[in-house]
Amino acid sequence: SVINTLDAVVSNDSGPMHIAAALQKPQVAIFGATHPALGFAPMNKKAISLSLNLECQPCSLHGDSFCPKAHFRCLNSLLPETVSEALQQVIQN
Repeated sequence: SVINTLDAVVSNDSGPMHIAAALQKPQVAIFGATHPALGFAPMNKKAISLSLNLECQPCSLHGDSFCPKAHFRCLNSLLPETVSEALQQVIQN
């Protein structure tokens, strides 16, 4: 697996996230329409799950290609700096 060769993984809440968790890779999991509280967070002590915890989240159990509110704030408002800081944190620990 390509994921096994990586030092760390940044992914959305999808298959690669679960593969990284199974391999115990340091990881940052990004949740948009879904939410880690739904039970899909990575089962990995080396993981950080990022979610903005908006009032409209979760709007979908498995994610959708459209936003019911038409703003996609759950992803558009997640700053790259936030993801980068989380990545640095999991790499250093």
